[in-house]
Amino acid sequence: MPPLSNVRHEKYAQALAKGKSQHKAYAIAGYREHEGNASRLRSNEMVKARVMHLQEINAKRAEVTRESLLAELEEHRMGAVADHDWGPANQASGLKARITGKDAARVEVTHSFETMRSDEIEAQLLKLLQDHGVIEQDPPMIDVTPESESQ
Repeated sequence: MPPLSNVRHEKYAQALAKGKSQHKAYAIAGYREHEGNASRLRSNEMVKARVMHLQEINAKRAEVTRESLLAELEEHRMGAVADHDWGPANQASGLKARITGKDAARVEVTHSFETMRSDEIEAQLLKLLQDHGVIEQDPPMIDVTPESESQ
């Protein structure tokens, strides 16, 4: 719906759409205070339709969606990267991962690796990674032997 042709009526409708009382909106539109006239203008069909239209527009602007959050986070992340501000950039990336379900679950390590041999550590780490779906069940073996032991 286009703006109302009467400028004062349009200002009145905009003020009502922003949540002002009809009396306050009437004054904002440039009219002298008059309770009856403010009420009468509020019941005008064109004003009612315009207020509804403006409220719908405002509701759409205020609507927060997954996509709008991701776009906003990407905007903040790019700004932080441009400023070489890595903490906020990483935080924005982490929040994007959480929203998209790609964040890694935190794993509480309950083993004492200090007394374990390297092959035992490897087995425990593989089991944890498999249990949390980070890697497939039978990954290729990885040589984790420290260089001093392999020579």
